[in-house]
Amino acid sequence: MEEPPTNPTREQQVPTTDSPLLNQSQQQTDSVQKIHRREFFTEVTGIANLYRANLYRANLYRANLYRANLYRANLHRANLYRANLHRANLYRANLYRASLYKANLYRASLYKANLYRANLYRASLYKANLCRASSSYMPLHFIKSTV
Repeated sequence: MEEPPTNPTREQQVPTTDSPLLNQSQQQTDSVQKIHRREFFTEVTGIANLYRANLYRANLYRANLYRANLYRANLHRANLYRANLHRANLYRANLYRASLYKANLYRASLYKANLYRANLYRASLYKANLCRASSSYMPLHFIKSTV
């Protein structure tokens, strides 16, 4: 009779369905899938570098983009509803038809940004740099003076 090998082979090391390692990895993936969408956007931390990013029709609802670099980013038709863009760099960003409803743009740099048909209703533009930004409905110096 042959004795069983002392070192397990590769077939024996593969976890089975009853293995605690496999069950642990399944539990981790299940917990990741159960994360609520709202929690995902509020838990994002750190300074994002989205230099020349293509965010066409992106859903950035309640996104925390504090001090984010969105230089020349394409945010065409993006949803930035209640997004935090405090001190964000939006230099030459394309915000054509973007929804910035109730977005926080405090001290954000929108220098030369394309705001044509963008929804800025109830957005916080206090101390935002709107110099040479393009708009469709009214001159931006009027918006800046009313904030």
